[in-house]
Amino acid sequence: MKHIATWTRTGIFFACWIGIAGLAVGKSAPKNPSGFYVANWNVENLFDTRDDPRNRGDNEFLPNNPTTRWTRARFQTKLKNLAQVITGMNHSKGPDILGLQEVENEQVLKRLLKKMPGKSYGIVHEDSPDRRGIDTALLYNQKAFSLVTSRTYKVSLKWKRTTRDILHAVLKDRRGKQLHVLVNHWPSRGGGIKASEGNRFEAARTLAKAISRIFRGEPKARIIVLLAAALLAYVTVFFLGAGPRVIFGLFVSIRKFGRQA
Repeated sequence: MKHIATWTRTGIFFACWIGIAGLAVGKSAPKNPSGFYVANWNVENLFDTRDDPRNRGDNEFLPNNPTTRWTRARFQTKLKNLAQVITGMNHSKGPDILGLQEVENEQVLKRLLKKMPGKSYGIVHEDSPDRRGIDTALLYNQKAFSLVTSRTYKVSLKWKRTTRDILHAVLKDRRGKQLHVLVNHWPSRGGGIKASEGNRFEAARTLAKAISRIFRGEPKARIIVLLAAALLAYVTVFFLGAGPRVIFGLFVSIRKFGRQA
């Protein structure tokens, strides 16, 4: 087997085609019937305009907030623009798997899907304890995959601070083969590098433990990890020996792992 590792650049989101022969990006995607298209997008504060008493983080995105001035019209415009870009991916067929960061709740995802008529997406989402009230989520093409199960991994920070959970979805393709997808949104650089370094390493440890757990139960597991490009250093520390079955999709920079005969 020959292992491939290459780099590319994207703008606002990561997207690639994954097939038996490896990975390709954008219009260079091969005509591979067994392949599938994966994308990852931090949609940056996708909040609705309703006040959720359980979510203090949504106060910033209410119509009466003088700073953001978030209105129903602006929310609808954002949904429309997101839907237009998503449905335009993969030669206007849309991605088969789409990781999302910074969504408020499952309701905003349902509203987003209403802007994409004709698309058959399933939603994987769980509320996380993040103080800003934002979560990770996953959309998957129900014509290509079915959901087997899902769970989250809590990232435990010092002083009982909270952050986004790591979302783990187990999908099954049309051939009956399982695929594990881990959607990440690690702690920010708030407070500077020195103050935030430990938080990011804790998220990396949590991810490493999750992947190890998957391989213990399923030695030949196929795993896709979706996370931000700035996290590559942490991934390198923990996953130098992860092997070609773990594909890391990096927001902005993409490191593509594949195999060919």
